[in-house]
Amino acid sequence: GGTGYNMPAVLELEGKLDLERMETVFKQLIKRHESLRTSFEQDAGGEPVQRIYDEVPFTLQTAALGEQTEQEAASAFI
Repeated sequence: GGTGYNMPAVLELEGKLDLERMETVFKQLIKRHESLRTSFEQDAGGEPVQRIYDEVPFTLQTAALGEQTEQEAASAFI
């Protein structure tokens, strides 16, 4: 329930962002690194088990800030 393992960051980019290319890069990273395809679940006996998936779905999501500042949006996201 905590955010102990959450390491948020906000980056400010200048210029036009190619969202399709950014999504492709994230998918390549996920494919390359097992830790990004790993989950922890409980087995039938209630014991935690680690599962590494061959593939996981990923879709880049974007949102408009509206009336929020960048800091307010980041805090709300966390």
